[in-house]
Amino acid sequence: MTAKGYVLVRRTVVDADQASEYLRQAAEVVAAAGGRYLVRGGQAEVLEGEPDPDGTGWVVIEFDSLEAARTFYHSAEYAPSLELAQTAFDRRYLLVEGVPQDV
Repeated sequence: MTAKGYVLVRRTVVDADQASEYLRQAAEVVAAAGGRYLVRGGQAEVLEGEPDPDGTGWVVIEFDSLEAARTFYHSAEYAPSLELAQTAFDRRYLLVEGVPQDV
């Protein structure tokens, strides 16, 4: 059985100009690494718990495996985007293994 790997990000924009540049750069790198955006900052509704602060967005990116997601994050290609993200956002970035699927 194989399982997909997911990047889950909760982010709040700190610098809008840097965030815009990050989004442009990161989209190219994600696609080149075989990732696919499932969620990228769309409308969210809190059903339980405290509401998110204004400007908070969610991102979910799917990769073929957890290892592929990890490789993307640590890649030389993503490094410039990662540097931008550190000034553009206050964020929490997780790698999560999906549910194993039959091949």
